[in-house]
This record gives sequence, structure tokens and C-alpha cells, in this order.
Amino acid sequence: MALIYQGTKISPGLGMGQARVVEKLRLEPPAERPRDPEQELLRFRQCYDAAEEDLRKTVQEAQEKLGGHEAEILDAQLTLLQDEYAVLEPIQEAIRDEGLNMAQAIDKVLGGIVELFQQAADEYMRLRAGDAEDVRKRLLMRALGVTPRDYSVLPAGTILVAEELTPSDTIRMDLAHVSGIVTSRGGYYSHVGIISRNLGIPSVCGVPEAAEDGDTVLVDGEKGVVTVNPDEAELALFSERRREAEAEKQQLDVFRTVPSRTLDGEAGLICGNIGTAAEAQAALDAGAEGIGLLRSEFLYMDQPALPDEETQFQAYRQVLETMGGRPVIIRTLDVGGDKAIPALPMEREENPFLGCRAIRLCLERRELFRVQLRALLRAGSYGDLKIMFPMISTLGELRSAKAMLEEARKELLREGVPVRKVPVGIMVEVPAAAVIADCLAREADFFSIGTNDLIQYTMAAERGNPSVDHLYSPYDPAVLRLIAMTAGAAERAGILCGMCGEAAADPELLPIFWGMGVRELSMSPGAIIRSRAVLANWRAEDCRSLAEQVLLCGSRQEVQDILARTNGQQNARQV
Repeated sequence: MALIYQGTKISPGLGMGQARVVEKLRLEPPAERPRDPEQELLRFRQCYDAAEEDLRKTVQEAQEKLGGHEAEILDAQLTLLQDEYAVLEPIQEAIRDEGLNMAQAIDKVLGGIVELFQQAADEYMRLRAGDAEDVRKRLLMRALGVTPRDYSVLPAGTILVAEELTPSDTIRMDLAHVSGIVTSRGGYYSHVGIISRNLGIPSVCGVPEAAEDGDTVLVDGEKGVVTVNPDEAELALFSERRREAEAEKQQLDVFRTVPSRTLDGEAGLICGNIGTAAEAQAALDAGAEGIGLLRSEFLYMDQPALPDEETQFQAYRQVLETMGGRPVIIRTLDVGGDKAIPALPMEREENPFLGCRAIRLCLERRELFRVQLRALLRAGSYGDLKIMFPMISTLGELRSAKAMLEEARKELLREGVPVRKVPVGIMVEVPAAAVIADCLAREADFFSIGTNDLIQYTMAAERGNPSVDHLYSPYDPAVLRLIAMTAGAAERAGILCGMCGEAAADPELLPIFWGMGVRELSMSPGAIIRSRAVLANWRAEDCRSLAEQVLLCGSRQEVQDILARTNGQQNARQV
């Protein structure tokens, strides 16, 4: 009898094949205390040096096999491993002063770091615990003499089943022959989520390890469903769905290079969201007409020192040159409270989502902000750069940030550095910004709606909190009305309104947003082609009519009822 599990969809697609259960390593430190702490310290240094050298080689291997993004993830782990104050010295102190053996000391120190990440309020930071856990496992394997099972050669059609996959796990695996991934832990922003979407491997998380080696497994990344040992009828139905999906994929590929426009020719842009400079090429290859969001935090995370102006300039320049004159929106530093930077001490806050983060932090740490603004302005000469300030909630914040940008521009000009005026926009992710969007539109060059935070702040429902998950939805009328207010204010002011939250790639919401006046949609590169195809099947007039109907709704159910009727009519027209 087939076993069916409902999990969380991480990467779209349909995969089928034979399960290969990834071994869960048992890394239990021995209870015995060392007789000679000094000798144990020497053994630890040998273990540490070997682990560091191994990780260096893995970073290089990642660069060659998987590209820049995965190498940067592992490079961040290398930085954590090399952190003298957070990792190296505390482990040595635990051996020297507490009399722990090296495995116990490694487990205590790195386990503590993992726990700190897991307790973070922000989902992204919680998932960073996987990186710290990877470093812990790497050191413990060396300390305990454990060798992991070899997954470098896998048969075609393998479905990987694991508790969780770390970056170093995936580097050692033959992913070219993997048809699907099922994990019990992880999330959308976990490493397995990122890499499976980049490689187009269907992936589902939140599923218990129910499969055994050799079981037939179906992975439905579209619905988040995993089926173990299906019967013949289920296999036949799934196989037919896969054939249809492959045919649809080939048909959609034409939308990789065509301009983004509605059926009746109304034009806009569909761009890519990226988290590192290395991802720009992948976005371009996926059909992005620009970068709608570059998260500049990658330059700051897990670094022992804050990135200097030259480091930032080179990274921003790389993205602009890669995009070859296409628009690139770079968001200034969005950290604080829930997102920690090792080189930037910050006070702990009881509610970091409502604390000193993003633009608030930058206006408080002016030198930090000044360095980034100078680097951005210098890079602006190498492409179509647009600067975006996150979490603007007042007109005063926008004016202060723009004033600092102008100061940096004049400073560079006095130094003889050629700079030009760069368009400046804001993220609308706080309800206050949507309410005063008409005022902000008079002083901003563009808007970009960040739906992830906008939903969270509007509904007072933390993203990723299962107890309030029923409230967190872009389909809620309150959220939709704030988006319409923002887009309408932008249209009246004659500025572009874009969207860079996850809802931008929702095929049901896309025509609504277009009908509201959103003309730039930015998303994960893997969603670009499908979104462009969806837009191409809608008339602009129908989009506006749909938006008007939705904005009259008072409940989410009413919104979904309208969408169900409209999508049925739309599908009938296409047939």
C-alpha cells in the first residue's frame, strides 16, 4: 500500500525513482576526559588544521562543480571555522580550562552557535544553523575518525532521502543523476532549497524519513507531496503528468528571450532576485530582463571584518557588467536585530522585527552606510544601477538616506572620481509606507513592494510561525489593498512600481498585480519563464477588471472564489 506524505514544496517539478537514504552520522563525543590537556590541545590543532585544509579544497571543488553560489556558501563556512574569537579560542579554552576532550569541546562550542542561529526570529537566520552544523560535523568527523559514506556515484533516477543535506553533503554527491530530494528538515531558504531550485531538482521538505533504500518514490514539488511505493495506477498517472510537464517546459522555453508583455502588448519587466554577485549570470541565462533585487548582505555575513569600499565596489561592478546594461536594483544593507553580523556588534532586542534594522541601522551607523554608498556610486558608472533603501517607514528616513547619498556623491566628485546621479527607490514593506505612498512617490524614483515583510507586518503574523500560518497570506484583502494603494500612488506620480517578494511569482496573483499597476516583477530565476508565459496569456484590460473585483472583497475566501472562477474562464479561452 502506498504511503502519501504532505510536506512543504521547496523546488518545483515532478521526480520519480528509487530511494537512496543518506546515512545519518552518529557523532557522539566519548565521555573520557583527557589525561594531558596540553597533549589534547596539540591533537586538536592537528585535527583543526586538517579540517580547514579539507574545507579549502571543498570550496575549490564547489567552484568547479556547482558554480560561484555554492562556493560562496562554503567559503562562509570556512570564515566561521577560522573565527578565532567565536570558534577556535573557545574550543581551546574548553580543553585547557574545563578539561574536556576535543570532541566534547567542539560539540559544546559549535553546538552553542547552532542553537543561537536556531533561536533567531528571522527564518533565513534560523536556516543558517545548517552552516554552523556543517562546520560542527566536519570537525567532529576529524576528531572521531569518522568517514562518511560515498555518494559520488549514484544511479540515474535516484531520489535522495535525508534528514537534512548540508553544503558539503551535496558537493560529495552525484547530483546529475538525482531526480528528486526529500528531507525531514530544512526550508525554502535552506541550502538544499537553493541548490535544488538552481539545478531544477524537484524537492520537498518536512517529510519524515519513511522511505528505505530501493523504495519507489514520487516527488511532487508542485504540491509538496511525496508518495512512497505507489501502485501501478498511481505510477501511470504520475508518469503521464511528467510527460505533460516536460512538453509544457519545452513549449515555455520560447519565453526565455521574448520581452515581457501582455497579450495585447502592454510591456513591463520580469527580473531576477539574487543573493550574491555570482548569481547574476544564472539570472541572465534564465531570461531575466534585469535584477530586481540584489541583497547586499552577502558581503557582510560571516565575515570577520566589515567589507571595505573596494571589496563592495568590485562586487557591485561585477553584477552590473554581467547584466550588460540591463537594470540592476541593489538593496542597501538590510540587517539588524534578527540578522547578526559578526563584525558589527548590535544590542539584543526583544522584538527584532520591530527594532533597529535595515535603514534604521544604517542611519544610526553612518560610517557603515557611507562606505556602502560610496561603493555603489562608484559602481554606477558600469551599468544601469538603481539604489534601493529597505524598510522605509517615514518620509524623514527617505530624506535622510538621500541626503547621505548626495554627500557621498559630492565627496567622490571632490576626490576626482567620476560619478553620476543614480535613481533612488524604496522597498514598500511596512504598512506605514503604503499608507503615505503618495508622499513618498514625490521623492522616490521607484517603488519595489516587498511582500514577505508587508504581509508579516500587516497581518501581525510572523513568517514561518506555524501557529499563525493561516494569517500569513498574500491573498488577504488587507495586503492586496496596501499593494494597490502603493501601485496607484506610483502611477499617479509617474514612477515605476515593482515587486520583489515571493508573491511576485504566484501565477494566480500576477494578473492582479499587473492590473493594479505593478510593472516590474522580480523573482527567483527559475520562475521567470513561467511568469512571462502567464503574463502573455492575459489582456491588460482583463487584468485591471480582475484587480477591481478583488479589491471589493472583504475576505480571503472571496478573493480565492473569484480567482477560481477567473482561472477556469482563462483556461477555457486558452483551450
